[in-house]
Amino acid sequence: MTKARPMIGAVRRVTAVAAVAVVALVSFGQAPASAGTQFAPDHFKVCLDKACDAYVEGNIAWGQRTAYVSGEVVNPSDNGWIIAYFDAFAGPTKIDGTTRTRGEKGKRPIGFYIGKADLPGGIDRIRTQVCWDHEVELRKCGKQWNDIRD
Repeated sequence: MTKARPMIGAVRRVTAVAAVAVVALVSFGQAPASAGTQFAPDHFKVCLDKACDAYVEGNIAWGQRTAYVSGEVVNPSDNGWIIAYFDAFAGPTKIDGTTRTRGEKGKRPIGFYIGKADLPGGIDRIRTQVCWDHEVELRKCGKQWNDIRD
């Protein structure tokens, strides 16, 4: 019985150390989430023209330095390409840009990050524009839309 006591003490010490480690990990894992600034998400729908048959629609989830854009590009016909342009800005300075295209009738899902992860302060505006392009006819673009991080 005397030999069992030291073993029970060792087990108690290991259990106590493990419990403290778990509490520390849980606390550490929660601290960054509650310490981060939350920005309101934005919803957008940007049309090629007043009929709004060709458009890009989606959501912007703003992060600290980048944003995640999700949604879809919609082309109402097989006659030409619908191109959605996305440009990210920090103040007046363009930081990043990308396009998403739909070449045939239907919808194309989109989802991408925009911005620069190492940019202090991050992006604060995304400009979106929809254009129609055809091999023979002249290009046509709709109005630009700006979503601003709150």
